[in-house]
Amino acid sequence: MSEQITLELPTALVEQARAEAARTGLTIEDVLLTWLTTHVSRVYETRFLTEIFEPGVVYTVDTPYGNEAAADILLAFLEDSRNDQERK
Repeated sequence: MSEQITLELPTALVEQARAEAARTGLTIEDVLLTWLTTHVSRVYETRFLTEIFEPGVVYTVDTPYGNEAAADILLAFLEDSRNDQERK
């Protein structure tokens, strides 16, 4: 089920969406829908991660297959998420 709504968007954002639509062959509506759903997904992922990990606790990341780079990315993401939450 879907619902039609009207939004007033900044000109710069509309221009970016039009450019993306032209580049990808999608409609501007599909581009904006993709951007919105991607953002919402990231917000919920961030909330989930910040809710399951306690602030101030240092967690070690086990990398049994030697993927320290992935562990570093995860730790940086968690730190950024905590910083974002503290700013709000």
